[in-house]
Amino acid sequence: MKLKTSVIVPAYDARCVKVLKGEFVKITDIEGKQVGDLICYKVDDHSEHFSQSCTRCSLKNVYLKLGDSLYSNRRKPLMKLVEDTVGAHDLLYPECDTTRYNVDLGVTGFHRNCYDNLMGELRKLGIMPEELPEPLNVFMNVPVLEDGSIGIEEPLSKAGDYMVFEALEDLYV
Repeated sequence: MKLKTSVIVPAYDARCVKVLKGEFVKITDIEGKQVGDLICYKVDDHSEHFSQSCTRCSLKNVYLKLGDSLYSNRRKPLMKLVEDTVGAHDLLYPECDTTRYNVDLGVTGFHRNCYDNLMGELRKLGIMPEELPEPLNVFMNVPVLEDGSIGIEEPLSKAGDYMVFEALEDLYV
């Protein structure tokens, strides 16, 4: 796998890369215990994008495994997981937003958040969704308990851990 470009996403920020069919996306946790939100849109049809719910339904699982794909809102595979050194990623929680920080976490005023960061990157591409698709929360450790409840636990990723996807379509990631 040859590295075409490297993009570092600063904390509390977002970046977008264009990935062509057959290319690979490697996401590395540089410091350890970092979590990031991943969404993707088809380059030639912005109405088709990654879908958490269609991915869960297509996989019949709430966890990703090697060889699994991320599916679109039209139930088509967009990217396939080909390497993963962690094995714990979330397909249940939406991206954080100002309301989550204010209501759920008691933060007053504005707090940088994934929703606004991702929307800002999409706007730069001319993609203006009414609603942001829920992401794959990379390296986020969300156990599903026996009673069906979900929690958030400390990420299992260490510095240098990574996952690699193969693009099955031309995508903005």
